[in-house]
Amino acid sequence: MRSRWLFIGLVIAAVLVCTRLGLWQLGRHFTRRSANGLASVARAGEPRVYPGGGYLAPDVPVVATGRFDHDHEFVLQGRSHDGAPGVEIATPFRMEGTDTALIVIRGFVPSADAMTVDRKELREEGSRTIRGIAFPLPVDGVPIVRNGDTTWSRIPGTWIQTPGNFPYPVYPFALWQEKESGTPGLPIRLGAPGLGAGPHLSYAIQWFAFAVIFAVGGVAYLRKKGQGTEVVP
Repeated sequence: MRSRWLFIGLVIAAVLVCTRLGLWQLGRHFTRRSANGLASVARAGEPRVYPGGGYLAPDVPVVATGRFDHDHEFVLQGRSHDGAPGVEIATPFRMEGTDTALIVIRGFVPSADAMTVDRKELREEGSRTIRGIAFPLPVDGVPIVRNGDTTWSRIPGTWIQTPGNFPYPVYPFALWQEKESGTPGLPIRLGAPGLGAGPHLSYAIQWFAFAVIFAVGGVAYLRKKGQGTEVVP
């Protein structure tokens, strides 16, 4: 009898844990869906023109005029596009009328080792006007040095904004550059990532399914156990 109640307690605990995890994932799903809605509205708004466009915010469309500073650009390693390995090129954009630069992810470049690329062929000289979607500068990235060249896992925001590491101020927001007519074939302008729903809803369904399995399985086991111990007169 004691083992029976212990089994019941374990089944109830498993059901409660799985249900709680399912509700947590469901909450994350609705939170993300709400955030995606706000991001969609922001991306559909009028672009802010820089310099002079005011305070930057996530998912705000931006039009900026200036020059790329290729001497201080860096490679973001470990990327892929359409199943091909590669890198992304992040280049400071020096805008007219201000000493503060905007880091621009210009796009994707195929690379066999997802780390090494010849950036000399990717230079875009002269004044130009670019368009893109703003996103917060990441806090930090992980550097990897190979043959004296440093690549990063993501934009090293903290390192860039630490005095003495970069030759000029940088906005706390970066830009996903969009493809326009006249832009070179490489880097491949991918623009802002899509606003996917993420895996939270499927995870929630899985946890609720586990809860049902534990509950139904536990009841079935107890019924079978009870029938097996039934005394026949």
